[in-house]
Amino acid sequence: MIDVLLIDDERHFLTSLSEGLQLFSKRLNVLTTDNGEKALQILKTAVMDVVVTDLNMPGMSGYELLRKLQQYHPGVPVIIMSANCRTSVEDRLTGLRITEYIEKPLDLGEMTNAILSAA
Repeated sequence: MIDVLLIDDERHFLTSLSEGLQLFSKRLNVLTTDNGEKALQILKTAVMDVVVTDLNMPGMSGYELLRKLQQYHPGVPVIIMSANCRTSVEDRLTGLRITEYIEKPLDLGEMTNAILSAA
């Protein structure tokens, strides 16, 4: 099994994506949370193979979460998903290691393949 931590503040989207990923690939075990602070708490006790996070969230943004992941969990692949156009966030992602950037609306097959490749 591939353990995936999925982070997005939009609860309906988060639930739908989690269920869709697990239906699309029986190899995925998806854990969800709606903010970066909770994600970091989860990562203190659980080992994840891949982290998938939104960028724009209240409280700790995906950018801040990405910095902390690189500091405290540097070996975990991170996939960014965002409704923002790639060119509008590229400068803010400079110097931050990400495995993949996928724009919303997501294609479930593309996201699943990205997760499987990252793991």
